[in-house]
Amino acid sequence: NGASLQKETLSGTAYKLETPWQHATEPQRQAVDAILDRLDDPESAGIACLRGVTGCGKTFCMATIIANRGVPALVVAPNKVLAAQLYDELRKMFPTNLVSFFISYYDFYRP
Repeated sequence: NGASLQKETLSGTAYKLETPWQHATEPQRQAVDAILDRLDDPESAGIACLRGVTGCGKTFCMATIIANRGVPALVVAPNKVLAAQLYDELRKMFPTNLVSFFISYYDFYRP
């Protein structure tokens, strides 16, 4: 069975998560809970970082957090290939919501 989560936003539009996956591990549940707590903490300024190895469920955790919060989110990827992959996965998880991505034309950092 897949996961389905829907929460109404202030604008009345729902972020509806549709995915065949559920939280597979206790660490994933703990990560989601910890980030949700951090986002509610005024000291953190609403900033959180989710790290992990390839295939550990980071995208699913992010989607669960976005659907749970019911507010727009900015997700930053370190390179163009990962940005496109992340966009595709989030678009599939939120098929009834707007998912967009932007890739800078700068290929390197300039201070």
